[in-house]
Amino acid sequence: MDVQFHAQPFDDRRHDGGRVDRFTYCSSEDGIFTKTESGEGYQGEEDAFGNTITTAEPGTFEELPVGTDFRAFDPQHPNGQFGVFVKSCLRSVASGLGVSYNTLANDLEGVNYSSIRAGLLEEREEWKGVQRFVIEHVVEPIFREWLSYALLSDALDLPAAKLEKFESVEWKPRRWQWVDPLKDTQANVVAVANGFKSRRAIISETGGDIEDTFEEIAADNQLAESKGVELDADRATTGPVFSGNTSTPA
Repeated sequence: MDVQFHAQPFDDRRHDGGRVDRFTYCSSEDGIFTKTESGEGYQGEEDAFGNTITTAEPGTFEELPVGTDFRAFDPQHPNGQFGVFVKSCLRSVASGLGVSYNTLANDLEGVNYSSIRAGLLEEREEWKGVQRFVIEHVVEPIFREWLSYALLSDALDLPAAKLEKFESVEWKPRRWQWVDPLKDTQANVVAVANGFKSRRAIISETGGDIEDTFEEIAADNQLAESKGVELDADRATTGPVFSGNTSTPA
């Protein structure tokens, strides 16, 4: 399996960290207490550095001592840039995970067909790599060990001499629907008609099995015949060949 690493430049990480610190600082301080020399000064709680600490609750007002004033600290820095910053962080996370930003953030803003198709295809290839890795390093070793013990202990009514045959299995991990079913189906029909692709490969791309598919088609045809329903046999077996121009001639 090919392992891909998505590294973020150090300067970008340092810049993002600085923005996080700036956002945190601007959203943490609510105000500043000032006092005159003749005033009593604020008598509230202080931290280890001598900074005044106070809490606020909805619907309550605190009475300040004589000579103490409060100046609100309300910077507007995070408000305008916060959404852009969060999107940038999520894009970096998506790049590191090998998934598309739109899937990770559930954000379809500004997405068109071409961009989301390119992102989904790339993401699916990443997941296929993960699936192959799990199959090769987890599923297959466990299956082989289980099969050997099952045959030797007679837990399966199969001949142990044919162990190699029974180990030759085909795994069917999850597959996804096509982004544009009509165009992708037409492309597959053309590929099969010209010998560029097999029906087995196309059915496998959707997570199906060619034997199961053919058995289902045969069962459908047999059922239709028994019910007196006419089906287009030629279309069911070979399918139409699209040349790419689907317009109807005048």
